[in-house]
Amino acid sequence: MAITRTTLAVALNATDQVCTVTSATGATANGLMLIDNELALVKSISGSQIELKRRGTEGTIAKAHGLLAPVVFGLATDFPVNTGEGQPLKLVHAFRDVVSYGADGAIALPKRDTVVLLQKASALAMTLADPTNVPDGTFLTIVSGLGAAHTVDLATGVVGSDSDDIFTMTTGVGAAIQLAAYKGKWAHISTGLTAAEAVASAVA
Repeated sequence: MAITRTTLAVALNATDQVCTVTSATGATANGLMLIDNELALVKSISGSQIELKRRGTEGTIAKAHGLLAPVVFGLATDFPVNTGEGQPLKLVHAFRDVVSYGADGAIALPKRDTVVLLQKASALAMTLADPTNVPDGTFLTIVSGLGAAHTVDLATGVVGSDSDDIFTMTTGVGAAIQLAAYKGKWAHISTGLTAAEAVASAVA
């Protein structure tokens, strides 16, 4: 079975067992549903509502997901897994976090390498605090999922800057900013992107 993609039509809490999607095409009873990087087992489908039998399967963790978070339906064989020697089968996504945002607000500081998906067709205004308690070398990749001129306002700028840097992404789907925590600040490591006081541009 080929995987199919959609989005959450309503935000989902960590304990919810029923969710609403934009389209349930491809969802099957006893199939899998990947929301950001959480896998859930589908129990039943009624229109655009999906009842879940079990959340946080295959080494993933049940957590909250925002409006327009990406959703993928498929079977266990459709998802890439890690089969390290002597290790249980685990979804590759389980080794990093994937977080979606569909409304303006603060990007949560990561606890490990994280991909942030900005999932709104119009520009989002996001803020990002300094990674004061984030381990050095932790990567944060921010990706435009629907292609809009999103802005990301860094609290005190990137390493080597004391200004309030704002990154403005180009309107192409897949435009991205890549940052790494370093001594309590964000080091900017994106290719083809220059940070500047007030406004900068992100290229796809």
